[in-house]
Amino acid sequence: MVLGHEPVGTVVEVGKCVTHLKVGDIVAVENAVPCCYCEFCRLGKYNLCDFCNNNAKGLPPADGCLRKFYNHDAPFCHK
Repeated sequence: MVLGHEPVGTVVEVGKCVTHLKVGDIVAVENAVPCCYCEFCRLGKYNLCDFCNNNAKGLPPADGCLRKFYNHDAPFCHK
């Protein structure tokens, strides 16, 4: 298994459109971001999205999220 395949972190900065997170929040981070356009994504089953699974951080051969700073899409960060 790749180190950092189940990332957790503390929010240090948020984008101007992010409303559900603030600096200092502790979040669990989805290790992948889906395409949001395929049939699976439209049905809410983004874990089955080919794009998501082929570009997931923490699944071989990709590197995980074990690092000091990591930038990730806010909708896939959960308090």
